[in-house]
Amino acid sequence: MRFKDGEKIHVTKETRIDLPDGRQQITFEYADGFVYTFKHVKYWHPYELKYPFRDMKAQNWKSYVKLGQKLKALGVLDFEAEDYSLERVMDALEKHMPMNIRPFAYQGDKRTWKQIGFKNFKKEVLNNG
Repeated sequence: MRFKDGEKIHVTKETRIDLPDGRQQITFEYADGFVYTFKHVKYWHPYELKYPFRDMKAQNWKSYVKLGQKLKALGVLDFEAEDYSLERVMDALEKHMPMNIRPFAYQGDKRTWKQIGFKNFKKEVLNNG
């Protein structure tokens, strides 16, 4: 929804196209003819991993998309499945996570996963989750 001269202008049509690079292109067409298009990366990570993975998505969206595709192919991201477990997700992340990613860079911590130690992070998440 947009506003023009104090009046609400509603979206009349919304189009979503999956792009080959893993993003979505979303287009809003408004009642006054205005068209707004943007590209978006959908979240795939579990809620328990929201802080480091939001930063990863923002800084390294290509790595974020590739990692999500790998985990989806392994079947560990089906949150409604009976055999879903955060531990399975963390095991898969440990095997496939690019270790040069700086997960907390926006928070001022410039260390990579390799420097932080993903095993330590995994223990902390599983003990708090």
